[in-house]
Amino acid sequence: VSVRPNGSNRPYNLNRLELRICDLIANPISLLAVMAFLEARLTQLLQDPQLDPLILSQLPSSNRSDDLLTLTQENEQAAARFSLDATLRHWYDGREILARDWIKDLYVQVYPIAKEKGFSCFLSPLQKILREGNTAQQWLKQYDQGMDVKSIIKQAIITLEKEERELEHKLCQHILVA
Repeated sequence: VSVRPNGSNRPYNLNRLELRICDLIANPISLLAVMAFLEARLTQLLQDPQLDPLILSQLPSSNRSDDLLTLTQENEQAAARFSLDATLRHWYDGREILARDWIKDLYVQVYPIAKEKGFSCFLSPLQKILREGNTAQQWLKQYDQGMDVKSIIKQAIITLEKEERELEHKLCQHILVA
């Protein structure tokens, strides 16, 4: 699966978590928002070990770990294909939920944690991603509206260059003021 604990002497000495993200995130501010969201969720899980799906899940307990692994693999396949529009099954009770709705629910839960830790401001771009879709979804929408792939890529390059210049200008301006 796409989450891998890692460290210098795995599995005995773990000091980092690797997470594969299936969608391109070229905008550094968007990437920071996703990372802040993940940081807040991990903090929540560390603060409350009872959130462990092996403990809290209402799925049948006879083969719960196998069932959760299968559910996770199915969810990852759905997310890889449909991204934020994927219909997933919740680990708690198996109910269906859209990926974007699940993220919205988690956002509400982890926002206070991020606020307490001083990085809630970095979460706000996530709302735009949930509202407008991620990069891949935006490109697919443009393609469905009749744009050819070459034009979509050209426009993406122009947009990314513009965003990078604006960010560089803001960062450099901040450094000069400080």
